[in-house]
Amino acid sequence: MTTKFDALRSLALCVNYMIDKGTHVSVEEVESSLVDKSIITFIANKQGGDLMIIYTEFPEYATKANDLLYNVVIGEHNPVQVGRASRKWGINNNGLVFLSTLIFEVLTSDQFGN
Repeated sequence: MTTKFDALRSLALCVNYMIDKGTHVSVEEVESSLVDKSIITFIANKQGGDLMIIYTEFPEYATKANDLLYNVVIGEHNPVQVGRASRKWGINNNGLVFLSTLIFEVLTSDQFGN
């Protein structure tokens, strides 16, 4: 069984790496990718390296990560109007910081299982 930790660990490391490099992604781009359940592909394409290879090797991790992040933003657990999700957490300028916050929310909340 794929845990939320397994599904999100590599994404968290990749997002931190991209922030450290000064990569900027808009909040709107991240929200759009979350709605489409394509955040893993989006970040892998933006990062352009091999930090996301785990999701190729274990596609179930990508599916679980996409589903968890979708649910934290607009899913059944937290219905938020699309385009306004970042305001709940007070992040408006950097989509990677927004995504990092969502990952933290999922990992620390019992609401999303294990």
